Amino acid sequence: MMKKIFCLTMLVMLATTVFAQQPKFKVLAFYTTTVESDHVDFANDAIKHFTALAAKKALCLIPPPIGTSLMMNT
Repeated sequence: MMKKIFCLTMLVMLATTVFAQQPKFKVLAFYTTTVESDHVDFANDAIKHFTALAAKKALCLIPPPIGTSLMMNT
């Protein structure tokens, strides 16, 4: 009898973890356009890639206007 109760309890506990919602993926990215041109090209390609991914996966992506810098120059 105890074995049945234990198995039932484990089944209920495992079933609730299987259907639990996963945390949403979050990213905050900063980049600058005042660096080598290769790095700027890579950043622009990454923005295009993540924009397409956001459209496919219903994510929110708000890139800054091209030519603006989010990094503080010191």
